Amino acid sequence: MKENTITKPKVTILLYAEGDLFPSRLEMSVSKEKIIAHLNKLNECKEVRQHSRKMLFFPTVKGNLRVHPKKIVYADTCKSCTTVHLSDNRELTGICSLTDMQKYLSDKGFLRIHKSYLVNMKYITGFYGNVILLEGNIEFTIGREYRKEVKAHFDLVGSKSRSYL
Repeated sequence: MKENTITKPKVTILLYAEGDLFPSRLEMSVSKEKIIAHLNKLNECKEVRQHSRKMLFFPTVKGNLRVHPKKIVYADTCKSCTTVHLSDNRELTGICSLTDMQKYLSDKGFLRIHKSYLVNMKYITGFYGNVILLEGNIEFTIGREYRKEVKAHFDLVGSKSRSYL
């Protein structure tokens, strides 16, 4: 008499490391429950990492207001005040310099394009000449002293010798 055996499904995992052309391949037999448990654990770790990040509090005349950097489309300055323009069309005017904002946000995908503007690269839709375009048909002139740095953040398909900023 044959014994009833249940075989575990074979799982193939492809691992890509940054810069690898081909993935590493890992094959194993694992139960569906174990896979789900591991995926849930990964999600828990991701949530803990997201909550443990420092929050940005923007100093305004009404007090310090929490702002998520991903929601900032751009910031502009006038004298000693900085206005943050958010993706939900709200504006917050704070009592800090644009340079202070740049120090905090430059490693979060923000780029200084002009002495008066700091933009979130996530919202850039294009550029022409020395003008940068943001979502919502917002256009800014790229300042002369910032063009080289801005150009370093873009790859242009085609001739690299052509000057495009």
